[in-house]
This record gives sequence, structure tokens and C-alpha cells, in this order.
Amino acid sequence: MVYRFKEYESSEVLRDHLNMGGENPSGERIDVTSLYFERASEPWLPVMGEYHFSRASRADWKRELLKMKAGGVDIVATYLFWIYHEEEEGKFDFSGDLDIRAFVEDCAAAGMEVVLRIGPWAHGECRNGGFPDWLVKKPYKLRDNNAEYMEKVEIWYRRIYDEVKGLFYKDGGNIIAIQLENELVDNAEHLAALKKLAVEIGYDVPLYTVTGWNSAAGAKIPVDEVVPVFGGYIEMPWDSSLEELPPSIHYFFNRMRNDSAIGKEIIAQTVSDG
Repeated sequence: MVYRFKEYESSEVLRDHLNMGGENPSGERIDVTSLYFERASEPWLPVMGEYHFSRASRADWKRELLKMKAGGVDIVATYLFWIYHEEEEGKFDFSGDLDIRAFVEDCAAAGMEVVLRIGPWAHGECRNGGFPDWLVKKPYKLRDNNAEYMEKVEIWYRRIYDEVKGLFYKDGGNIIAIQLENELVDNAEHLAALKKLAVEIGYDVPLYTVTGWNSAAGAKIPVDEVVPVFGGYIEMPWDSSLEELPPSIHYFFNRMRNDSAIGKEIIAQTVSDG
């Protein structure tokens, strides 16, 4: 049997079609085309890894970041869990192991750039999805554009910004992207409002991302404002079977960017049980 690659189909590369992109003081740009990221007008394929600074000891940050760099990781993505930084309403803590500015500076020292995942909701296997307990008890709807919630989000966003001001790519720093919310895939209006708020506060970065997956229906996101980020697990850690799992499509190179639904086995079981 002879295996052949499919014939290559050239696609038009669109530029300046999204409200993104940015330049640093030396004149280098990071941009988004319809097919790839560009850096200094050349295609750019960085490798990103997660390091949740607030879940580790500050004394270990530099060593672990250097390990990531040695392993080929270029960009560090990190959550800011609201519940860690404002356990009591109005009392913020960005000291010690919660010092985001020191962490971003450690990333720079390791030669790595940063994606700040500013929430406000994060998930990340954190209680309340990272929402403080006091916020969960509020009488208004969360993850919504109502004025009461957005007022609290603005306070949270501004406090983070105060900590990292001057470290953005436009300043010559290493913060190149912001993730808005997480796993919110059915409310484009709210995601757009979060980006608008972030930009007004001063989060001026080349790239803004949101979760892009959502079953077979597709996510409802503000498509001109963000880059959708997809997930694909080669294993299923949520699966309760003791049998060997079949090979996953995510082991192979292909053009599919979207898992039909992460955890769909559980979703399907829930539907059938209902």
C-alpha cells in the first residue's frame, strides 16, 4: 500500500482583519494573520507552557522557569486567581508567593514572555473557579455584564494592572498577551465587554485570547477581538474506564484545531442518563 499526502491547497493570508497586533519600542511587531502569528513580519510559532506562580514557592520560580526554557518553552501562561489575592473584600495581597510583578520579571530574566490570564473567572481546578468566597455570595449574577459585577471586575483588573504596569510589550517588557475569562463559550457580548474594560484600563498587548472550544456548535466569542484557544487531550483523565483507551486523534498532525468537546464522554453519559 502506498500512502500519499493530500495535495496542498494554498489559502489567502489575511492581515489586519482583527483588532490585535502591537509594536515594541524597537519597532518589532507581533501580529495575527488568518493562518499564523507573525513576529517582525515573519511567521512565528512559539511554544507556550503553564506555570501557576501562586501555587509555587517564590524561591523556586527562577529554577523552574529555566527548566521550562531549557525544554523549549518560549512563553509562560499564568493564572491570577482572584480568590488568592482578595480573600477579604477590599484587602488585596500581591506579596511573597503572590507577587505577580516579581514573577513576570523572573520570566524576563529567564528569557521568556508572558500571557497573563486575568480572569476574572479562571477555573484551573480552583475553588469557585477562582472567585473569592465573598463574591460568590453577592446577590447579582456573575460572569455577566450587569453593572454590579462589572464594577467588581474593574477593581480587580485595575489592581492587577497596577502591579504589572510598565512590563508590557509596548513598553519593552515581556507581557505579550492577555487571556480574558476562561471556558466561557456562550457569551460573546460579555467577553467583548471584558476586553473593552481591559483596554481602557491600560492592558495594551498584541494578543488577546479566549477559550474557543464548545462542543459541535462552536463558541460564541467576539471573533474580531480575540484569538480563540482550543484544547485537545491525548488522554482522558476524566474517564472512569479501566480499559485501554483507543488512540486519540490528538496524537497525529492534522488540520483539526478543535476538540469536538473536551469531556464529551461525560457529557454524552449525562445526556443518556437523563
